[in-house]
Amino acid sequence: MTRWALVLGIAMVTACGKGAGAGADGQPCYGNGTCNAGLRCEAGTCRPPPPADCGPVAEALASLELGNYAPVEQRAPKVAEARALCERARLTEAEAACLVAARSDYAAAACPRPLLPRLAALGRPDCPAVSARLKRVLDTQLAGSNLPPAVTSIAPALLAAIQRSCEVDHWPPAAHACILESPLDTRASFARCLDEIPRDVRDRLEQTMRTLVTRGLGGEAPSMPEVAADSPCARMQQRYAQVLGCVPIGMRLGLTGGVGALVRSLGDDQPAMCAQVTATLDSLGAGFGC
Repeated sequence: MTRWALVLGIAMVTACGKGAGAGADGQPCYGNGTCNAGLRCEAGTCRPPPPADCGPVAEALASLELGNYAPVEQRAPKVAEARALCERARLTEAEAACLVAARSDYAAAACPRPLLPRLAALGRPDCPAVSARLKRVLDTQLAGSNLPPAVTSIAPALLAAIQRSCEVDHWPPAAHACILESPLDTRASFARCLDEIPRDVRDRLEQTMRTLVTRGLGGEAPSMPEVAADSPCARMQQRYAQVLGCVPIGMRLGLTGGVGALVRSLGDDQPAMCAQVTATLDSLGAGFGC
């Protein structure tokens, strides 16, 4: 048997195994009851799934463009236009559900088929790239910080939370661009990027990260000990408060957890340790212009 005869024989066996002419729209289903991608088996025949209900999709898209309180005469044409786009596209139920659930342009743009050209133009920003960029910055800062291992060990979980927030909450493209293109070496540069993220998203992220820090460090730290106003430990507490209000959110939560627990455990009977922690805080704060 020649090589080509063998190839032809294999092709024929494969075709027979799947069912010649099967799997396509209007053709019989495969023997295992399946069809080609995008089709489903109905009564032994492959058919496209019924299109989604375009009514809710049209209302959702109109709301994204006009808001919820536009007058009927302004809203009706937009609803009709969106419905026509939806019906022509024959969205699946999953594709429609994504658009109906979207609460912002960026959320809708992240759907498989956003329909409206202005939404499609927003694109899908790269959340893994954002997370990787923040990891590089954080690694640089942690390298010279002398922070306790309990703090540095939490960093991967914090970065994962940031990436999940980016993906689930659909950070605006401006936030992605800022993080990827800015030096992020000062508090001001971090603040500019954070300002591009909606406030409610930032609040949720901060709460998530605070929970991770607390869990990673075994619970909340005790309150600050009483120290003499002119002692090395008083200087440490003051510097801790200054740096805490200055550094970016990721570092701030790390300070609240690991370093905060250490600061709260030191009193006037440990002046050398207080001075060492102060030096670490000075080094960390200097990197952010604190």
